[in-house]
Amino acid sequence: MKKVLLSASLMFALSGFAQIQKGTISLGGSLGFTSSSSQSETTQSSSNPNYGPYSIPDTKERPRNINVGPEISYFISDKLALGISANYSSNTYKNSERYYDDNDDKYKAMDVVSKNNSIGVGLFGKYYVSLGEKAFVALKGSFDYSSGRGSSENVGGRGDAFNVFYYFVNDYSKSKSSSIGAAISPSILILPGKKIGIEFSLSRLLNFTTSNNQIDYKTPSGSIEVPYEDYRTTKYKNSGFGFGLSTLSPSISFQYYISK
Repeated sequence: MKKVLLSASLMFALSGFAQIQKGTISLGGSLGFTSSSSQSETTQSSSNPNYGPYSIPDTKERPRNINVGPEISYFISDKLALGISANYSSNTYKNSERYYDDNDDKYKAMDVVSKNNSIGVGLFGKYYVSLGEKAFVALKGSFDYSSGRGSSENVGGRGDAFNVFYYFVNDYSKSKSSSIGAAISPSILILPGKKIGIEFSLSRLLNFTTSNNQIDYKTPSGSIEVPYEDYRTTKYKNSGFGFGLSTLSPSISFQYYISK
């Protein structure tokens, strides 16, 4: 009886190691969607007759984010895998503000709509260390490149406050960006089945990023009677290095294993 139990226990333990042995292919990735809405309203009064209700905005915000990140890796030896990853991200932000126009003596609306899309590819390597029969800790080294495009448009306008004209109709901007990053990050892998794995990725232990961004603006100016359009381009270059570890907000991905 003891031999049977020992044999069964050994087979159960080896089934976990079989998923990270040489020749195994791992398919995985992550999928995320977030959407929220918020609204604020400010009530203000003053005994000064020069102040009017145009300073009482009613604001609504509606951000939305979609993220897809597939990856595939191949175990070149037991517990060591090399792979490639891809990422697509889409962000939409809309801010609607209701304000009072002193000239027309009525409420009007101004909408700010921002859209950003990015796509990226990366190379990575993972090394696994056993924590038990069905659990492993992994250390991942990665190198990533991403490129993005975005736009922002203000639709609406403000009134004449103290004889100063605020003109925001069709204020428009386009942006493009690119970034390169390298990181080392830990994760924990749980194997609930023979072909299924659940991986909890923690924050990056070490990371380095460098990025380039360019924003092209087109802003109306002047007055309604004599309109103009102003153009300007702003370029940004950023780089940074970070070190730290947090277990408060891990990301979760699912793995499917194909053994030889």
